[in-house]
Amino acid sequence: GPYEEAGRTSGKQTLKYVDQKSRRNEIKNGTTYYYRVAACNIGGAISPQSDTVSAVTKPAPSRPCGMSATTGGIKEIVLKWQPSPEKDVESYAIYRSSSRNGRFNRIGKVPAGTVTYADKGLSDGENYCYQVMAVDRDGLESEPSESVEGTTKALPEPPSSPEATAQGSEIRLTWTKSETPDVAKYIVYGHGVFRSWKVDESTDTNFAVKNLKPGDSYKFSVSAVDKDGLESRRSSIVKCVLP
Repeated sequence: GPYEEAGRTSGKQTLKYVDQKSRRNEIKNGTTYYYRVAACNIGGAISPQSDTVSAVTKPAPSRPCGMSATTGGIKEIVLKWQPSPEKDVESYAIYRSSSRNGRFNRIGKVPAGTVTYADKGLSDGENYCYQVMAVDRDGLESEPSESVEGTTKALPEPPSSPEATAQGSEIRLTWTKSETPDVAKYIVYGHGVFRSWKVDESTDTNFAVKNLKPGDSYKFSVSAVDKDGLESRRSSIVKCVLP
């Protein structure tokens, strides 16, 4: 003890009471509780309490361990963990946050036989934190796993210092190569008043835009594309007028 009133039943023949979690009553997992029962007559008099009995609530599953998260994935991070030792675990709930101290929100779940999860459609070059909880057949969730961090692959660095030189009816563009080591090609863009468009691609750091109209003004920019198809921001715009 001390003992406090947990609830009442109505009627002499009601010989059962369920003590369950409510707004005013907290029932914890894996905890021993002790009970006594007393009778109450129509006048409100209460009998002496019965002998004491005890009951233990079901413990929550143990939290997943062995967490890992990939780094450098293309718009995705893959999580892995070890299977839960409890046989009645039915699923794993996955939670994500933008930082270790941030709020973790549930983003998905997988069945108990699966111990991996691919979080897809993520922003490029971003860091994310994850936790996983085991969920048993009664809906009890484990404590969160340790937090792990994963990072998506960043966009390549854009080329710099674009220059344009007029040569007859063409404009020759040159630029400094991207600092990202796995860049596979560059894309040249033309710019108008209200729109831009793709002109062509180049695997080198120069490109000739041909068959242009003399006396007109032209604007161009260049982006870098890595081996995985990620495209950088565009370079600054360079302007050139054909004589």
